[in-house]
Amino acid sequence: MRVIDSKVVNVDELTLEHFAKGDTFECNALRIGPLLGAKDLGYSYDVVPPGKRSCPSTVIAAKRRCSLS
Repeated sequence: MRVIDSKVVNVDELTLEHFAKGDTFECNALRIGPLLGAKDLGYSYDVVPPGKRSCPSTVIAAKRRCSLS
């Protein structure tokens, strides 16, 4: 097995944790950085239902967050 093969994560096989707060915030998420071998950056996989938010927006988060579609 190549090193890169051990760093691939199939999102269909992840067990996500459910989070909800009030009527606005809800998501199913998992921190995947450790699975990928990340040491200095944090990665998470979030599934957000339509019309909901995963978390409140902040200026710092907006600068550091990158979304993949």
